[in-house]
Amino acid sequence: MATKTLKSSVKVTTPSIKKKFKNSKPIESLYELIWNGFDAGATKVEITIERNELEGIEEVLIFDDGSGIDFYSESCGFNKYDDSEKKNSIHTHGKDGVGRFSFHKISHKAEWHTKNNKRIYKTTIDSTILEDFDIIELEENEMELLQNLNSGTVVRLIGFDGQENLPSEDDIFRFLSIEFGWYLAIKENVEITFNGTNIEIPQADTLSYTFKIDGLSFYTQFYRWYKKPSSEKSYDYYITSKNNVKSRELSGFNKKPNFYLSTIIKSDIFDDNDLDLITMNSGLLNWSQLNSEIVDKQENMYLEFLQSKADEVIESYEEKGFFLKPKGVDREYDSWRNNNIRIVVKELYINDPSLFNNLKEKPAKILIRLLDKIMTSNENDSLVDVLEGVLDLETDSLDRLSKIIKDSSLENIISTVEEITKRLSTVKMIRDLMEHKYHEVLETPDLQMIIEKNSWLFGEQYSLIGAEEDDFNRLSKNLRSQVKGIDDIEVSEIDEGIEISGAKRQVDFFLASKNMSYDESNNKIYKCLIVEIKRPSISLNKKHLRQVEDYAEIISKHPSFSSEKMRFELILVGRKISKEDTSIKSKLKSAEIHQEKGLINKDEKIKTYIRDWFSILDEHELSHNYLLDKLKPKLPDYTDVKPNKLIEKLQN
Repeated sequence: MATKTLKSSVKVTTPSIKKKFKNSKPIESLYELIWNGFDAGATKVEITIERNELEGIEEVLIFDDGSGIDFYSESCGFNKYDDSEKKNSIHTHGKDGVGRFSFHKISHKAEWHTKNNKRIYKTTIDSTILEDFDIIELEENEMELLQNLNSGTVVRLIGFDGQENLPSEDDIFRFLSIEFGWYLAIKENVEITFNGTNIEIPQADTLSYTFKIDGLSFYTQFYRWYKKPSSEKSYDYYITSKNNVKSRELSGFNKKPNFYLSTIIKSDIFDDNDLDLITMNSGLLNWSQLNSEIVDKQENMYLEFLQSKADEVIESYEEKGFFLKPKGVDREYDSWRNNNIRIVVKELYINDPSLFNNLKEKPAKILIRLLDKIMTSNENDSLVDVLEGVLDLETDSLDRLSKIIKDSSLENIISTVEEITKRLSTVKMIRDLMEHKYHEVLETPDLQMIIEKNSWLFGEQYSLIGAEEDDFNRLSKNLRSQVKGIDDIEVSEIDEGIEISGAKRQVDFFLASKNMSYDESNNKIYKCLIVEIKRPSISLNKKHLRQVEDYAEIISKHPSFSSEKMRFELILVGRKISKEDTSIKSKLKSAEIHQEKGLINKDEKIKTYIRDWFSILDEHELSHNYLLDKLKPKLPDYTDVKPNKLIEKLQN
């Protein structure tokens, strides 16, 4: 029975070509056309956007000084689809054999003007019929950019019809830097310009390092990119003395989140030897030593990167209020606790960033506070066991983290006892001054410096009271001067035994501080602290109460202090409250419902307090009563110490 054979071939259609680019962006099409120039050996690529009078795109030109297109060559891929000689080459980027068709994402038509082996060609492709095009060999050059070159190519994109798919020109410049920056780094003789401006290598942490192995010199450059290169992984590039890439190998850091590294290893040995030959022939080079040198530097850069990222994460958690701000605890203990939990969080991040990457706010907050609770409990060993079972930690990392956690309790005890003992000594010295020697503390700088050095006496929230903000401090003082009689002294206010003339020489102490803080909802605010400290020789009475209330009213009405982000705390401090006074005591009684020591008035923005020194000192001793009872610290007796010596101790 006779048979009949029919010949056929697969026809590529425009829809099938466009399907290849379904998910690509127009800017990526521009990348493809530029890479085609570099794949042809170009050292210079120029991209120009021409606009019309209405600022619409008229044409886009991509020029390169590469070898051009040889349409007579059997290896020419221009008239092939999804088939390219570049597939087996390490020197070229485009490897799918379809890049030229990507123009349709930008414009309706593309023209190729190319010069190769003294031949000049022109071809045009229409986006409606991508598979059909004619190649014309010209006798004369139509493109001025190619006039004085032996070879090169210009791609001209036309037919925009008012439709602009490309990003803004500022964005194009930035995107080109991210896409081609790594290539510019390894190819020192390569240049890209956009609208006449050179594309620069993008931001990166860099390291240059030269070393010798077996008498051979190796020059290395490391680029840790801030932004991920658009289409390149982390590679080690082995480059000849003439700056040609002989080989490239994926580095071991491609799976490290947000860490993008390009490494250049340049040496004469790569001029005449393939990398495979070098790695197999130990007589040519001690490959393991070379690899060790490179990896050591890469690991150091990765560690520095993790440390920096960990600091950013901790700063972010700080701003969001994830770290506890316990109330009523010793400042030094609180400082140690805050520092300790940050050390643990940083060490955890460095050892396993995935624990925190993409962690949502609520789980992050819970994690931080659980860690803090465990770190200040007696379950530190249990935390180490949990982390060892959950995290993928190396032995050295686990040992280091374990030591940090296990040592924390001992450090906590030591630092807390030391600080509390110092504070109790301070309290005892001030008590001696206020009880027996207050009439000899006559100069304002004496007591003022003591208070600035020990502002924790008024509460931990006042620990930064000495850090004055000049403009705020100056304005606060000016407003204070508007309070009637605030610096006047009546004879009835003077304690018995104090000379009026001596008292008049004294100036009331005034401290003001404006610091960034958080309100009860963890919103950022300015906390403005104003402390009015009456001289030790007078007793507080209703006149002083009126003055501080007047001061609060003046502040509330002043336009400079009207911001919703400002909160004020006014505190009036004296040696004691007058026995005859009933107004202050009545105010304190009425405000007891708020459960804040010394509070006499509270509104939306301003809190006002009145404190006496003996209550302040008693509160500190009572708060440490348990420690006093258990440890029985030996505090010196200051009875016979002269006032000037006590003041000197307190100021230092």
